[in-house]
Amino acid sequence: MKILTVTFYFVVLVGVTFSIPPMTNDISFDLCSSCKSFFDKVKENMVVVSESTEERLKETLEKTCDKMLNKIPFLNEECKRFLEEVSKGVVKDLNEAQELVNPDNICQTMHMCRT
Repeated sequence: MKILTVTFYFVVLVGVTFSIPPMTNDISFDLCSSCKSFFDKVKENMVVVSESTEERLKETLEKTCDKMLNKIPFLNEECKRFLEEVSKGVVKDLNEAQELVNPDNICQTMHMCRT
């Protein structure tokens, strides 16, 4: 959920700043360093997806299926199968999101830093 919230704010921030022309005065340096610091922190706080993270996610999803559907074995198994596929997509999306967070590129695109 944190990733989705951070991604939403990031998209809004990028969308708003595309209409801002590049800065040419001394203020741009302060904005540049602040922008880079902000996105460095965003990248630090993103979930690091490892094999153990993926396994914990799968275990949590399986427990949820068991808890909600333990009296209906067929649906319980279908739930687990479905969530196994979903978890693979979530892990892939998280890994791709981490690669996209490049403070230098983001801040230049947003016209916070000179090229």
